Amino acid sequence: MVGDVDGTGASGELVKVKRGFARNYLIPKKLAAYVTDSNREKYSHLINAEEHATQSDALSAAHAEKRISDLHAALQSAGALELVLVAKAAENGSLYGSIGAADIAAHLHAMGVAGVTVADIVMDTVKSAGDEVHALHVAGMPLSLQVQAE
Repeated sequence: MVGDVDGTGASGELVKVKRGFARNYLIPKKLAAYVTDSNREKYSHLINAEEHATQSDALSAAHAEKRISDLHAALQSAGALELVLVAKAAENGSLYGSIGAADIAAHLHAMGVAGVTVADIVMDTVKSAGDEVHALHVAGMPLSLQVQAE
């Protein structure tokens, strides 16, 4: 394949297709080429790029796992497994605004846990203060959150 085609193959991939599909669609649109020695040499950079991308994906996965384990260690060492936030609230306990993932990330950063992004946090938006304990996950690690009125 010279170009990406949904349902058929990616650029640099060797795929077997029906002759009519190749002859009438892929080759005229320069999405594929017949497998010949000259075409193998001509498009070898695409094949090597695919192999390199596979290796790069493996390195990215290893980097992501290390990042998550580092975040877990930082959360535990900072004592951030149980969070208590203070926010402005009305007399009935409803917050002026709400607490979301961005607020949690900022609070964790203030506690010294660096590298937490909004994308790492899975939670429901908190709209009330009180004794209720809310569950959330940071990089897959479960935490608890309690919001107190200011």
